[in-house]
Amino acid sequence: MPDDLKINKTLVELIDGLPKPLPASAVQIEDALGVPLRVTSEQRDTAWYASRPFVTADGYRVTTVNLRAVSTSYQREHPDVGMLLALDFDASPCIPVAMLRERFGMDRPGGLVPDDPALSYRYADVPWGRFSLRIRTMLGGATCVDGVVLNNSRPPP
Repeated sequence: MPDDLKINKTLVELIDGLPKPLPASAVQIEDALGVPLRVTSEQRDTAWYASRPFVTADGYRVTTVNLRAVSTSYQREHPDVGMLLALDFDASPCIPVAMLRERFGMDRPGGLVPDDPALSYRYADVPWGRFSLRIRTMLGGATCVDGVVLNNSRPPP
């Protein structure tokens, strides 16, 4: 889109440049992305942030960055989440699944998303949490990366 912010990083550079585990500071994540985030919601123990759409140097459109700062985890065995970050992508151009799956070691199939049969995911358990790819099956059968999710579901070592 003509009004989208353009950043000077490829998609892989953008993901590589994110601090892992995610810091508890939205400002540090904003600095790593090179894209401003705005608070969209605040509740007692959760704050939500979002970005406007932007385009990477290699032409992939990030429709939004969603950042959630939470004080508790949905996983009882890992109570200190801290942050959950989702990068949502436009369907065109298609981001090849193999490009990110191989680069970031997303070898474990996670299955289908129950409320969206065209959406599945792959993930890697990492020392600081879970790193996931959302994969959309397009009409005609092509598969494209729909999003990347970083979840601090384990406290840092």
